[in-house]
Amino acid sequence: MKTMLSKDKKVEKEIFDLATQLYVRLRRVVGRVIDVVYLEHNLEYAEEVVRLALSTGDNELHRLGLRLESVLATGTAPTHIPTVKFVAPVTATHPAIAEEISHPVMNKEEVPHHYIGALR
Repeated sequence: MKTMLSKDKKVEKEIFDLATQLYVRLRRVVGRVIDVVYLEHNLEYAEEVVRLALSTGDNELHRLGLRLESVLATGTAPTHIPTVKFVAPVTATHPAIAEEISHPVMNKEEVPHHYIGALR
């Protein structure tokens, strides 16, 4: 297998993040599955995935494809990181909801919250 598309860890992470987002969106929208690890290593395959994403007509796939194309062309990760706005939790205004929040029902059936070694 060829070497990584970039030696820069930030660029590698950006390519991997975009590839995984493309994987999920392509599977949902088009029904196509891509190989994320191979995309990280092979420029031709990465360019083909970009062409596929841009040809689907889906806005989100188009946006992700353009971002991946930009990272592949420049070899640098974007420096702008979107800011996250934190919102305070909403308090209950309805008396029944406020009471339920302050006094949770204790008669609910308890479910084990540990991994049992197999999927159910």
